[in-house]
Amino acid sequence: MSENTESGERSADVILSQVGSEGLSATLKVKQKAISSAQLREQDSLALVALYNATNGDAWTNKTGWKTARLEQWYGIYLGNNRVIRIELYDNQLAGSIPAEIGNINQS
Repeated sequence: MSENTESGERSADVILSQVGSEGLSATLKVKQKAISSAQLREQDSLALVALYNATNGDAWTNKTGWKTARLEQWYGIYLGNNRVIRIELYDNQLAGSIPAEIGNINQS
């Protein structure tokens, strides 16, 4: 199973079978707890720090709050339901590539 970003616990059945003369099989029930809102917020924060580092954040025109203040105080970052919902860094001298970690920000 992949990381559970849903609001509740989820489960799945895993069926184990032995091929051969014995023909044994068993079903294993797996439960996975939901990731907490604090963990999701940390995931967003880490993705944004990766963006900062990959795009020469130290040279940005406006980097107010980045890596020093609470996430909701970072310039150009907008939250909804305690998650990043929009990034606006217009005219901010970003240089580099968007890191893969930015894909960890989603509205689950």
